[in-house]
Amino acid sequence: MKPLLLILLLWATVLPVAAQSQVARFVNEVCPESLSRLAGSGMRCGRLHVPEDRYSKASAEISVFVVQLPARVKGDSRPIIVLAGGPGDAASAETAWWLNTRLRDKHDIILVDQRGAGRSRPSLNCPEFDASDDEDSLAECRDRLLAEGIKLTAYGPESIARDIADLIKALELGPANVYAHSYGARVARLLAQMRPQQIRAMLLDSAYTGEASALASAAPNVMRSMQRLYADCQANDACLAAYPDLATQFSRAAAALGARPVEVDGISPDSALRLDSESFVILLRDMLADAERLPYIPALIAAIAEGDDDLLDSVASDVMSPAQASADAHSEGLYFSALCVDEIARTSRAEIKAEAAALPPAYQPLAASAQDLLLDCLNWIDAGTGLSREPPRREIPTLHLLGAYDPIAPVAALNGPLVWRQAFPRLGHGVLEYEPCAEALAVAFFANPTAAPVEDCFKDLRPPAFFIRRDS
Repeated sequence: MKPLLLILLLWATVLPVAAQSQVARFVNEVCPESLSRLAGSGMRCGRLHVPEDRYSKASAEISVFVVQLPARVKGDSRPIIVLAGGPGDAASAETAWWLNTRLRDKHDIILVDQRGAGRSRPSLNCPEFDASDDEDSLAECRDRLLAEGIKLTAYGPESIARDIADLIKALELGPANVYAHSYGARVARLLAQMRPQQIRAMLLDSAYTGEASALASAAPNVMRSMQRLYADCQANDACLAAYPDLATQFSRAAAALGARPVEVDGISPDSALRLDSESFVILLRDMLADAERLPYIPALIAAIAEGDDDLLDSVASDVMSPAQASADAHSEGLYFSALCVDEIARTSRAEIKAEAAALPPAYQPLAASAQDLLLDCLNWIDAGTGLSREPPRREIPTLHLLGAYDPIAPVAALNGPLVWRQAFPRLGHGVLEYEPCAEALAVAFFANPTAAPVEDCFKDLRPPAFFIRRDS
């Protein structure tokens, strides 16, 4: 018995401190007035209290803000945990949509502001960015957060996934359903690896799952989406007549802006946007992601390529001024902490440059922007962590919703007998909130996640109805 006892004692000494740290606890609290006005008395709010660093016995305690929306009809359906993307977006900012979705007919909805985001505390929001998003603002925010004692490397995807596992246990939610948008899918996949028994089914929307570098794939993703745009325009008689050689016009527009940037009015009464080759292709990326602005891309390209100021001004207010989110809806500090933990470990500036080397010159500014972002990462945190790419230890039913135009999320290689994929032809980055057919599919999937979801509405889906300029 003595050798066995010695082995057990030695094993106990090398256990991760995470296994020895304090138990997570959930504490209810009064919902903020801005949320309770939306939902009434049925809404519940609270905080999951967890160690900031699960591998330190002396870790500070942080809190993760949670909103619980009861199902309209009580039954035995499992709840849906909502993980926002970004990284750094707050799920509670989408409360109004989740209150009204059909998914709440039978499922409680659990909105989680991931650690550092939204109403979670501490907040990694960077008000320094409100005045400017230059490197000085980044350094000011980082230095302030460090001075407050915040450990930036403790806000990576693994830490967030462990928070969700603790929440499921503390509220006795499991096995729960998970809806994850964009970078939230990275967290969901890690949770599936660590605690597969806690998950009933996963719905991944425009998923960044961690198989590919977000920075190295930035330029190739946009080029792929633009090629889709060219093909859909060619297949549309009105678009083809108005913009017969869109690919050439895009190259011409990018080159023209590289030689001479333009000031575009129409955003607000007292401001204009300076478009150069870099800001132009970044604007196109943002438009490709946004289902409401995507249809204006051909007209914008043609206006710049042809020097048509009247057309440019006529579409500027529609395509260049996206809806403004509240100040607490996105946490820049969590964005850098979560993204950088992954990207520093997986890629280099040289690899990003090599990935983009074979692309046409018009896309090169995206690669340069990605290299700059990686440099910001190196200035934000000391080092990345090893990436977990192992599949879950058991098959978890997974539905992957994709926008055909998504310029942000790398193409994910999700395969398996219980994995289904559905692409939506008019959408970019974000599917569920924009497409009723996707909502119907999600309802069917969560009702029976082990069966292939089928909906008749797919036959009615079409590519975008492109804006056609008035003189065409």
